[in-house]
Amino acid sequence: MSGTTPYARPLKPAGGIEAVWLIPASDIVSATYGDGCCTGLTLRAGASADQWLILEQSSSFREENLNPDGPPRFRHTLTLVADPEEIRDRLGERQLARLATEGTVARIETASGVFLLAGRSEKFGAEQPLRLTEIRYESQTKFAARPVLVLTLAGEDTAPAPPIREQ
Repeated sequence: MSGTTPYARPLKPAGGIEAVWLIPASDIVSATYGDGCCTGLTLRAGASADQWLILEQSSSFREENLNPDGPPRFRHTLTLVADPEEIRDRLGERQLARLATEGTVARIETASGVFLLAGRSEKFGAEQPLRLTEIRYESQTKFAARPVLVLTLAGEDTAPAPPIREQ
């Protein structure tokens, strides 16, 4: 992948993730966009963006143009690596089911200092959220290393995840 497509600006260097906030897709009332950036989100009353405690230098965000020779179709994949106890305390079966069915929107802070909005489409609104596609419990290979829980959320859109430019 060259990093550019004939249909979009160059892909952003997502790199690792410093922090991620998840917002249930139904909690977002509206989003505003300008110059290819998300400039604001309006949440329903009482809703909030929850920061996830992810393990350092383990989580990732990936954008891939699935159709480079035709109309753009981007797959957004967010992989969160966390302490299993932390996730178990935070999430029950109901919340996991909600991540899989309703979906979520992610505010991602990359290691390079860029903020991205994934799971909310300028063109389709809430129709293309990130959805939980996989949960893995992994033991580590190093002696005395703690196991991790890996959650993979994915969604598709006609554009890359826009950068967030707060106004």
